[in-house]
Amino acid sequence: MSALLRGAAGSLALNLLNTGMTFLATVVLARVLGVSGYGVFAFVVALGLVLAVPAVLGFDRLSIRDVAAYAALSSWRAMRGLVISANVVVLAISSLVAVGVVGITVVTVSDPILRDSLLVGSVAIPLMAVSRVDQGVIMGLHHVVRGQAPDLALRPTVLLLMIVGAVALLPAGLDPALAIALHVASLAIATGATLVLLRRSWPREASSVAPSYETRAWFRSSLSLTLLSGVMIVNAQSGTVMSGLLRSQEDAGLFSVASRGAMLIAFGLGAVNATLQPTVARLWTLGRLEELQHLVTVSARAVLLFALPVSVIFILFSEPILTTAFGSGYAPAAPAFVILCAAQLLNAGIGSVGALLVMTGHQRDAAAGIATGAALNVALGLVLIPMAGVVGAAVAAAISIVTWNILLAVAAVRRLGIHSTALGRLPARLYSRHG
Repeated sequence: MSALLRGAAGSLALNLLNTGMTFLATVVLARVLGVSGYGVFAFVVALGLVLAVPAVLGFDRLSIRDVAAYAALSSWRAMRGLVISANVVVLAISSLVAVGVVGITVVTVSDPILRDSLLVGSVAIPLMAVSRVDQGVIMGLHHVVRGQAPDLALRPTVLLLMIVGAVALLPAGLDPALAIALHVASLAIATGATLVLLRRSWPREASSVAPSYETRAWFRSSLSLTLLSGVMIVNAQSGTVMSGLLRSQEDAGLFSVASRGAMLIAFGLGAVNATLQPTVARLWTLGRLEELQHLVTVSARAVLLFALPVSVIFILFSEPILTTAFGSGYAPAAPAFVILCAAQLLNAGIGSVGALLVMTGHQRDAAAGIATGAALNVALGLVLIPMAGVVGAAVAAAISIVTWNILLAVAAVRRLGIHSTALGRLPARLYSRHG
């Protein structure tokens, strides 16, 4: 518990820093680029995040879970084999994806601003992929804060400093392509830092042994985790991407601002998830289920305690918050902001259910539940976005969030006997447990 609290405190501090730096960078970019220009930036970043999913192939989550389990069992040879395999495979696949983006962009995109932004943004894909895998390894070794620091602290801080410097020093100011280039540069710096920290975190026992490879088991798990990561990214980014495709780049920018703002409500959940993941894998491997239930319940209540007052403030003062932070041009995003805030409050109250299922080897249940939500998100978005714009995208996203959270919470009880929500353990008659 002491180690978990220290990790949670460190993760919370990193998430606070990340939220602050990202928010400030978003404010500066939204004001400098305007609604249309920021829409291009948000669209390219969202597309890069979506394409990074097949590039990572689920090895980021697999690294956290299996490295933690191998460390608990002192399986150093398997640990070394996993890390080598993950980095080689992910680097190869992410490079192919980036080359594909370049080819398709050159052939199909005629708008020069969007074309240049996409070409520059393609470099981000291999950087994100390799960085995520190695961050997962560091976190699996129970260096949770160290593993998150490059992405949550270094990257957004460097990006904000470069954005402010460009605005202050360049006579022509920022355009979307240059903003994307700064985004890629910050990713490169964070990836380099991650590699240095991995070298420092690597256990001596795993350095002096020959690697062993459990290739079939790793790839079987990675496919399920790829599906899970894919549908999670679809849920997170489809509103921005579909708004840009079905309406306009302005709508993409409006939805991106509303979505980013609403995610502040559940940012504590991200801090807790990062800390819980290796601990859940370890406790499950060792069969310590009562400890696991206690930790999950306490963490869910802590997250909800933070999320509730923040959500009330955001919902009551949605338009003043958006216009003060981003400018009067973002006032139309206020109704969508309210809808997404309500959905994120429920997300916080359900707790770390996705991490719980994945770290116990039930990633297929997590993928199935979130895939159902993603399908609803896309289907409803195709209907509602052309009709209602940003509000339609928010309604589709909110229904998706509510649906997959409920499905995963039920799956956690049935598969694990663990109740993930802030309510704690509920009467057994409400569920039918299987295994």
